[in-house]
Amino acid sequence: MLLSSFDIWKPHHRSNSSDDLLLELQGRGRLPESARLLRRLPVNTQQASAQLLAAIHEYRPPWVLLGGMAEGRSRLTLERRAVHETGVHCTPMPVWELVAGLEHTDVSYHAGRFVCNATYYQVLSGIAAAGLPTQALFLHVPCSQSPAWPKIVADADQLLQRLMQRVPTPCSMTSERVNDFAAVSG
Repeated sequence: MLLSSFDIWKPHHRSNSSDDLLLELQGRGRLPESARLLRRLPVNTQQASAQLLAAIHEYRPPWVLLGGMAEGRSRLTLERRAVHETGVHCTPMPVWELVAGLEHTDVSYHAGRFVCNATYYQVLSGIAAAGLPTQALFLHVPCSQSPAWPKIVADADQLLQRLMQRVPTPCSMTSERVNDFAAVSG
């Protein structure tokens, strides 16, 4: 499994909650020994995508869980798809099954309009173009100063445990052409 986080991008940020989450889970011994971490990726689509795709090609992990901070959200959000201009890439992972019963986790159909969405799109696109069996997901993480942080960490832990129990199966990613309104509205 390959897990990633982004670096900070605003002057008032002391840390990126996606990185805080990785550190918390690692400190609790909740990451598999075989997990590879790409921490504090640059907040730059080309650089982050290049680092992620190089690691995917080198290590061939069954799963990639990309993480990013969602400063305005109060819940974990598992992203179903990434949008670029008129194209969409959807993860083949059963996102609704993965979040079923999790108290502080939702599914989103649009990963935003910033580096998170663009990087997710590039990773999904790169995996598809190379015909790799790796499956990717993006997890938006609320600020770690949230009062709900312990529950958010517990949900993330459960999500990782569910991923580790899954046997990867080759399946193609959905690549669709949609208008922007459809992508935003889900």
